[in-house]
Amino acid sequence: MENYRNKIKVLVTGGSGQVGSHLKQIYKNINCSFLFPTRIELDLSSKKSIFDYLNKNKPDLIINLAAFTKVDQAEIDQKKAYTINYMSVVFLSEYVLEKNISLINFSTDYVFNDTSGPYKTNSSRNPINYYGYTKNIAEKRLEDLNDNFLTIRLASVFSEYGHNFVKTITNLLLENKEINVVYDQKISITYAGDAALFIAKLINNYIIKGNFNISNKVFHFTNNGYTEWYSVAKVVHRKLLDFGEGKNAIINRITSNDWSSMAKRPNDSRLYLDNDWFNDNDMIIPKWELRVEEVVSSIILNKEKS
Repeated sequence: MENYRNKIKVLVTGGSGQVGSHLKQIYKNINCSFLFPTRIELDLSSKKSIFDYLNKNKPDLIINLAAFTKVDQAEIDQKKAYTINYMSVVFLSEYVLEKNISLINFSTDYVFNDTSGPYKTNSSRNPINYYGYTKNIAEKRLEDLNDNFLTIRLASVFSEYGHNFVKTITNLLLENKEINVVYDQKISITYAGDAALFIAKLINNYIIKGNFNISNKVFHFTNNGYTEWYSVAKVVHRKLLDFGEGKNAIINRITSNDWSSMAKRPNDSRLYLDNDWFNDNDMIIPKWELRVEEVVSSIILNKEKS
């Protein structure tokens, strides 16, 4: 069994996203082989494509990072959001059950509503937008199955890659723009690089122990500390000022009622972290401020090189 576990094949969907991009940077340090299919190779909107790919490549573990994460667009293109966020999970879970392998699926803080956070893994869910709805029904699908399934909730992922709040605000402030940022929504945020390291830990547990070393079927991963969007923007601005940038930029503090969007956002979506688990698994989860500053620095340094 140990020899088999040391040679497991891990399929990662959504490898071009923020977390997947960081995982590609570190996967060679993990003692197993990885599959990072493109959307052409694995079309998650097609049951046939999913099963053809799985039957051909025969993974031992599936990490499903793929998702339709455009919260406002999900209100418009509900069919696509439903297909990617829910139906693909149904198809993947069918294969996992048939082959008796394991699946880690990633969810969101938006499965919760406007009641009081921080939310624990077993807190009642009641999403208030369609994106949250599709992720919630995917969670329900997996929680009704066996222990081969694990759901990881992330919150407001940011990094140097892709489209995200920290990167967008950095670029706007670099242009010395005047921007409005909501201050009355309590949130957790997640650096994609730390999420990738967490996935590496889960894979390592799976290789050594044959399981993820998590007793519940749902787990939360974010950076330490809670915040709101205005405070994140202020940290971005302060770091830009360290580089002599954004001196004429202005950040206005507004309420969520003053912000127009297609989808409603929870006023409190903070996720409770099980820091005892991270301590027991020799993981240090940095505070969100540190990671935001590092991402801003990375963006500035990369601009200077180009």
